[in-house]
Amino acid sequence: MALLESWPLPPGGLAPWCGQAWRQAQRLTRFGQALALALLPPGLRAALAEPSEGGVLQLVIDESLAAVPWELAVVDGALLDERFVITRQVLLGAAAHEAAPAATADAPCLIDGPDDAADSAAQAAALGRAGGFALVLPLDATAARQALAQALADGLPIARAAQHARAAARRLQAGGSTAWLHGDATRVAPLAATVATASPDDDVRQVTILACDLVDSTGLMHRLGDEEYSERLTHYHQRVARIARAHAGRADDPQGDDGFMCYFGYPVASEDAVAMALRAGLALRTAMDDLGLQLRIGISTGRVVIRNGQPVGTAVHHAARLQAAAGAGRVLVGAATRRIAGERFEFSLVDAAARFKGFDDPSAVFQVLQERPALGTERFDGRADLTPFIGRERELAQVLQHWQGAVDGQRQALLLHGEAGIGKSRLVREFRQTLAAQGVRTLECRCAPEHTGSAFQPLIDLLRRRLQVRAGDAPQVQLARLRALQITTTGPEAAPALALLGALLSVPESVLPAVPGGGSAERRRQLTMALLERVATGLSDRAPVCLILEDVQWIDPTTRELMQRLIAGPRAQRVLLLLTLRGGADEADACGFDVPRLRLGGLDPEAARALLQGASGGALQDAALSQWLTARADGVPLFIEESARMAAALAAQRPHDDLARSLRDAVPGSLSDLLTARLDQLPAAKRAAQVGGALGRRFSQALIDAVNVHEASPIHLPTLATLLGALVQAGLLADELEGGQRVYSFRHALVRDAAHQSLLARDRRRLHATIAAVLQADFSALCHSQPELLALHHEQAGQLAEALAGWERAARHAARRSALQEATAHARRALALLGQLPEGPERNATELRLLLLQSGLLIATAGYGAGAVDTVYQRALALAQALGDGPALTKVRLGLEGYHFMRGDFARAQAIAHEVAAGLGPAPEPLARLQASWAQANILFHQGHLPQAVALTDQCLADYQQGGPRATTVQDPGVMCLAYSAWALWQMGRADEALRRARQAVALAERLNHPFSIGQALGFLAVVHHFRGEALPGLHAARRAIEVCEAGGFVQWGAHARVLHGRLRLALGEVDSGLVEMAQGDAQWAATGAVVTRPFYRVLRAEGLASAGRPDEALAMVGEAQALIDRHGERYYASEVQRWRGELLRQTGAGEAEALATLEQALATARTMQLPGLVLRCAMSLAPVWAARGREPEAAALLDQALGALAEGRGTHDPQAAVALRQRLVLKSTPGRPELT
Repeated sequence: MALLESWPLPPGGLAPWCGQAWRQAQRLTRFGQALALALLPPGLRAALAEPSEGGVLQLVIDESLAAVPWELAVVDGALLDERFVITRQVLLGAAAHEAAPAATADAPCLIDGPDDAADSAAQAAALGRAGGFALVLPLDATAARQALAQALADGLPIARAAQHARAAARRLQAGGSTAWLHGDATRVAPLAATVATASPDDDVRQVTILACDLVDSTGLMHRLGDEEYSERLTHYHQRVARIARAHAGRADDPQGDDGFMCYFGYPVASEDAVAMALRAGLALRTAMDDLGLQLRIGISTGRVVIRNGQPVGTAVHHAARLQAAAGAGRVLVGAATRRIAGERFEFSLVDAAARFKGFDDPSAVFQVLQERPALGTERFDGRADLTPFIGRERELAQVLQHWQGAVDGQRQALLLHGEAGIGKSRLVREFRQTLAAQGVRTLECRCAPEHTGSAFQPLIDLLRRRLQVRAGDAPQVQLARLRALQITTTGPEAAPALALLGALLSVPESVLPAVPGGGSAERRRQLTMALLERVATGLSDRAPVCLILEDVQWIDPTTRELMQRLIAGPRAQRVLLLLTLRGGADEADACGFDVPRLRLGGLDPEAARALLQGASGGALQDAALSQWLTARADGVPLFIEESARMAAALAAQRPHDDLARSLRDAVPGSLSDLLTARLDQLPAAKRAAQVGGALGRRFSQALIDAVNVHEASPIHLPTLATLLGALVQAGLLADELEGGQRVYSFRHALVRDAAHQSLLARDRRRLHATIAAVLQADFSALCHSQPELLALHHEQAGQLAEALAGWERAARHAARRSALQEATAHARRALALLGQLPEGPERNATELRLLLLQSGLLIATAGYGAGAVDTVYQRALALAQALGDGPALTKVRLGLEGYHFMRGDFARAQAIAHEVAAGLGPAPEPLARLQASWAQANILFHQGHLPQAVALTDQCLADYQQGGPRATTVQDPGVMCLAYSAWALWQMGRADEALRRARQAVALAERLNHPFSIGQALGFLAVVHHFRGEALPGLHAARRAIEVCEAGGFVQWGAHARVLHGRLRLALGEVDSGLVEMAQGDAQWAATGAVVTRPFYRVLRAEGLASAGRPDEALAMVGEAQALIDRHGERYYASEVQRWRGELLRQTGAGEAEALATLEQALATARTMQLPGLVLRCAMSLAPVWAARGREPEAAALLDQALGALAEGRGTHDPQAAVALRQRLVLKSTPGRPELT
């Protein structure tokens, strides 16, 4: 076809059609149709519409017309580039009417450059005129380059190979879509190796390996003879290679003539690599039947090292072992392959614990039986590991609103879009289940990347599934099932409908009526489209219909056109068309469907945590690890689920390992192909992603530039800025300006991890060493503010001593900022590295220092009585004694005292406290004396010796003031002394001084800016407000305490605040919710291993149960409190336990005499312990009982005596209530007497 200067041009000229204009069109087919109508005369269009059977079309083009993508013109419903094998010859000036020169070059020239670069196109055109052939491909056109190489390896003509390359690029919307070939269309490139494909760098990646071997090859050779055997072997080699390539795999050289290794997911990763390998395996099972050859096949998936283009790793050997174990015609796979393939294939378990040579651990082996039919979201229905539907209730309601519109008679369409793994299919599944519960059936189908050029394929799969039309059934059976559709059995169009539908589903023509439409493929296509439209809308005449089409980013042009017709159909139809699309707003804009949209974003943190726990089966008990995994997944449900399953599996396999360390940078195998595929689409930029991945999730332009030019770096990228821009454009990185410099961040942490882990360990170590050197030399401020950053790079570089020191600095830095979760993680990393250093005093001293740091962090985050606290202190005790480190020994003993005290072992705690005090000597260091004195005061308080405890805390406060304010990594002794003395002072009848000290404790903690102490002090302030009857201020203090403790991860004091918060809510009338919250806080406190304070919490809960009208439960609760007191000797609240037991005995009618005796015992206890605040409460409970027995004067005197013992606080709740009670008793005993004031 000659396109010369005299070609008739449209009024608007060529500008709307030139260069990359086709990319701006919403639909390529619409652009191509418009181009053909505008630029091709009717006669030429008619000639091009004649059946071509893949004929050759050579375009002889004037230079002035070369910028038009003529190959994209659509004629008879298809692109010219799909109907013909096309090459170009671009003519210059006077040569316009000359014949194209004959091609003489031996190999194609592949020119690197952008699709639309004029100089690259001119170079290709010149080579074509000179008798060679050439095409332009961008460097990042990986898919196009691989398709070109494979097609040439198959011996296809270069023009056909270029056609394959362009189709692969268009399918993935990648570079190379307009790689037009210049030259002679009939030439064949002699070797695929002549294509200048970029050799991939050595790296680490997940690959699926298929190993196949001939069964009884030696016997065959003897039976067939050498010549016949070699002939069949040649056919065998060709077929294996062809089947591997047809499934996007790469066949290695034959091993020993009869064995093959085929690789899927290399050199270009694909999220369908496992599925493609399994399909290839199933195809190979019978591919050699006509040759009389049988194969056995093994398939394994795992991480391998790529060395000089060759995969190396245990997965390769595992595939070989599986192949050796397979019988003739069987395909065996490992557990990883089975796991990733999921519900798309049918498997049978062969051996749950197979053992293979060279593999220490047994593993499961499965046989692949068949690929299941293409399913919609019903593929989730049978999954045993299906997680609960979480965090998408609002979006489900929106979809249901559209459905209701369809039910009401208005045609609806909705595009549901979001990134891969965001939960589109799960939302569709829940929507389908909701409709199914209402008796509504949905029509559901999916597009697939391998079928982007297969007309109507999603609908073909749907109809085959619904009508149960299977290729293996007899033709008459298939025909009978087609007749299940009413449209094929009734009316004048029944026979044409049956013919068209049968042809669509590949039913044998022998049993079908003649297909209407004659020989025109386009006419037949239009009739089929109209039939399918009638099928969909005809169903809506009987009931509302929902048609679901998933993954329209892979939709074929013909199905797209049908969907557009359905969308544009009459409004008054009860149809909902629900489409799903992988991608963001830009992809939704470009998809060509102008319908309402619903974008799915990431789950909120609460929903993400709930999903993580559900997916792990509750196996993740470490809150910090769960939080890290949740944050790492960025709210993407698929990432959350697979990360949780990976973590749970590791925890089960290696229960004693450091799980956080094992998971660091680990990428779930089920996600590896998906993530690596995104990186492989940009092979040149992948190296920039690897450097960025080593730097972290966020990195500055200045830092990556400095690393890139450093002489020690294993990677140097001359066009780094361009490559980073390509990663931003591809959506792998985000960039922003911060403080005048550009900062990049990986959009997903798992993409960063995949890039980082794809580096060889050798290069990764060198790169991290370079980064550490650059940070120390040029970014000292960053090292000071984020010491963990430098420590991480030292560790990854294998520089253990520097890493150990760095992690210790990072832990202390985080602890000073009260970032205790981070400090704990840093300390653990330091301790983990310690074991790799040589033994000796220096290592022991470092370990002791780290253990003392870790113990304080554990107390703050896990609780004083946590088992891990004792474990750490016991090891520290042994080290301190061995080293003879006196100060450290004192710290360890005080820590053990606190542990045993919190566990309720007061005797042991007191013995340790006395031992510490005795060991301080006559002139102890003030801080050590302060801590020892505080330990003794704390024990005295809980044993019920409150006056002595307050006297000792006052002495401690004097020492504290002399030493100046300080905040330790655990708790501040000044805050603790103020807080506990405030509590004690209220019980001692000094309510106002108690409030003053509680407020002082909060003020001191805030002045120290020490969150742990702030959380403690606020909790004690809530207690004092509760005692004083000030519910609203108490509730405010408790709420603030909860917020501080949750933010800092202070489990124990958070539990205390929650108990108080529930009690104060109850005081304000929120009875049920208050009871629930108190129970939660009490359980959380006990879960830390703590025993002390639990009698107090039991009394608070009993008070709540009594006010809720549940005295029997309250009495049982008080009984538990008394049992704890009896067992451990924690007596400071003993009189209240006794008092409430007496009150509840009266309420339950269990015995008035016993109740009276118990109340009198409570009064005696409070008096003995010198606690006027509690004496008053006992008097208030006992006085009515005495008065009821005719002892009114004694009752009044009791109240007078109790009130008189109070030094202050007469305006608080209890004194006011006592005065009112006394007035009532006096009025009752002397009728007519004026009320006392």
